[in-house]
Amino acid sequence: MIIPSDLIVDDHKHLVSVTRARKPLIEMLQKSEGKTHLEIGSRIGASAIIASGYTESITCIDPMESLGPVPETEGVMYELKDLGIEKYFWLNMDRWGITDKVELIVALSFPFPADLEDRTWDTAFVDGIHTVEGMYQDMKSLEHRINIAMIIDDNPHNAVERFLGETDLWEQRTPMARSAVTLWRKDA
Repeated sequence: MIIPSDLIVDDHKHLVSVTRARKPLIEMLQKSEGKTHLEIGSRIGASAIIASGYTESITCIDPMESLGPVPETEGVMYELKDLGIEKYFWLNMDRWGITDKVELIVALSFPFPADLEDRTWDTAFVDGIHTVEGMYQDMKSLEHRINIAMIIDDNPHNAVERFLGETDLWEQRTPMARSAVTLWRKDA
């Protein structure tokens, strides 16, 4: 089974990460008890695999364009260069037996994909365009589409502060965890 090098499998068959936003993601999914999950920026599907242990369905939005080479780490050989990102994504979903839970929309997150315009989800993991404007636009797109909570990964604080300053629906209830912040709907 090929998984990113910063992930391991625990006894409960959930993925646990030793870096970045994976711990806050698991905590948010456990606390929210949401059934539907949206990901912006899926690349090879690591966070979708984690979410699959806690939700019934996952929608992933990603342009599936290469962001540069993926290094060989600790003897794990990545197949990205041979397969392409989208095929590798589906290979990972298949290896974890979750293809029936996952929907992949190959597109940019902004403007928000038209075929998803009328849908909502319980939770979201935003790990797409890592700029202040890109993160802000993703949060604005999700403001009325997420029912419980969302995590903004690699968050530029200016984007989160700007978003929270313009909305009455969302709040930050806990301090930022390393490079991620979890936002909760005030009515959730």
